[in-house]
Amino acid sequence: MSSTTQTAAVSTPNPSENKPFPLRRLLIIGTVIVLWVLYSNILHAPFVYDDKIEVVGNRTIRFWSEWQDILLYNPARALLQITYAYNFQTSQFDPFDYHITNLLIHSLTICTAFFASEQLARLWKLPSPVAFAFILTAWWALHPMGIESVTYITGRSESFCALFAFGAVGLKALHLQNDSRSTLFGAWLAAILSVMVKEVGVMVPLIFFSMEWIYKRQISKGTLILIIVGGVGFFGLRTWLVWRGLEDPTVVLTLSEWIPREVDRSLHVQLLTQTESWVRYMGLWTFPKTQTLFHHIPDADMSSWQTYGWLTGWVALMGGAWFGSRNSPLMRLALMGGILVLLPSSSIAALQENMAEHRSHQFGFFFGLYLLTAVWKFHNHRIMQGFCTVLILGLCYQTHQRNNIWTSEVRLWQEATLVNPESPKAWYGLGDAHRFAKQFNPSLAAFAQCTRLDPMEMDCWNNLGIVYAEMSNVDKARETWLQALEHNSAYCKAHTNLGFLSYRQEDWDDALVEFRSALVYCPTNVIAHYGLGLLYYGPRLDVQKAIHHFDKVLVIDPTFDYAADARKKLLDLTW
Repeated sequence: MSSTTQTAAVSTPNPSENKPFPLRRLLIIGTVIVLWVLYSNILHAPFVYDDKIEVVGNRTIRFWSEWQDILLYNPARALLQITYAYNFQTSQFDPFDYHITNLLIHSLTICTAFFASEQLARLWKLPSPVAFAFILTAWWALHPMGIESVTYITGRSESFCALFAFGAVGLKALHLQNDSRSTLFGAWLAAILSVMVKEVGVMVPLIFFSMEWIYKRQISKGTLILIIVGGVGFFGLRTWLVWRGLEDPTVVLTLSEWIPREVDRSLHVQLLTQTESWVRYMGLWTFPKTQTLFHHIPDADMSSWQTYGWLTGWVALMGGAWFGSRNSPLMRLALMGGILVLLPSSSIAALQENMAEHRSHQFGFFFGLYLLTAVWKFHNHRIMQGFCTVLILGLCYQTHQRNNIWTSEVRLWQEATLVNPESPKAWYGLGDAHRFAKQFNPSLAAFAQCTRLDPMEMDCWNNLGIVYAEMSNVDKARETWLQALEHNSAYCKAHTNLGFLSYRQEDWDDALVEFRSALVYCPTNVIAHYGLGLLYYGPRLDVQKAIHHFDKVLVIDPTFDYAADARKKLLDLTW
């Protein structure tokens, strides 16, 4: 009798279980509305920084008919490229539609973040899972550290990847509760989609691995098989790209080439440098002060006590977090998840910039999950409720205020120079921002400061000369580029600029010397080949040499700005 009664009690639905559903929807919709209010001032914010390369300068997104080029521009981010192509078809170079798309993506990510945090809370039987999900999601989604993934158009990759990654984590947590095959299928589908947006998505299966181990103390055969199949599939894709001639064979043949390496930085220096970046990420998510588009984190100096100070701080934080999670499986999962999503961009990959706020976008969610779980036992206490309310409201205010800076590229780089006054790259960014705004005198001052801080920062010399040229001060432009060559005679941009300066002044001999000099140091310099093609097409007529150089232009870079002109002249010469 008792057995029957117990079974009936378990199978009978509790009316109170359905009660949170309207509340849940209201909380999600409310968070999304607040998001749009906070970001209402950036809808016309300009393209900045990498936007000019990945969006404005990305010619593959301009033609829907060339869909293969769109997908293969960066196969690891195929879905991301499709969104850029869609925005270009609707608005071309007007940033409004791009910002709307970013906000729509982040709005959907709020839904999956809420879903994931609620399911994790239910899996580990935390009280008031809906309230838990709301506080975590609102804190993370409205935090000013999320601006680079929402306002920054190129930062879309982080928010878009998080959309699928959090959906995958939520579905996996639900699967661990109900053991449904359809739920498991959905989790893996979301994981695959996250990988197609950004490389950090490859960590989602490892988060699944961690969830199974922490929850069940065992790993299912299905998870292991799918991870292996995924690895084989990824290798197969790279092999296919090589076979199609779309990728360097060494990428497949040499394992080290699979890891991005934008700069020459030794492994031990890279790892020590990243200890500082990790500590700074945690600091900014805790107390978002001195945020900036550009963080000047110098490479670790093995002889500096600061390097070992950052290492000690990193070890202390990681060790303390591990020890603090010893009695809380959910805190342990949050720690593992945060580590995993930071590893792709902040470990052994030697990237140009040692730190960028958008790289910590998903990390912030797991960091918040760790902290909130640690204090959730006090969730009914009025002091904690008041603190959470004040905290989220304060973050909302700071997010809206900081978005004002993103409405102007000049303001962004002025902020960067205030935070990093000794960084030549920050001053270079400010100089370029003033140059694009046709503010030539402030641009000259910024580039000059850059060359004073680091005379070997060649791009500062180059753009300083460009500003003089745009001001029609040809003599100062020539003098500046010659100064650049005194510091580095192999700097090809200065050679090509001097070549075209001489070309416009009809000094054909000097133009030939400069273009040839550029090719000595940079044999695949498309600008030098184009300049020589022009010379041999006209004032130094030599049909065979002109054909050779125009042909080189089309082989080296078919999307070159003057490729159409090179093609036209090539046809003139060959017909």
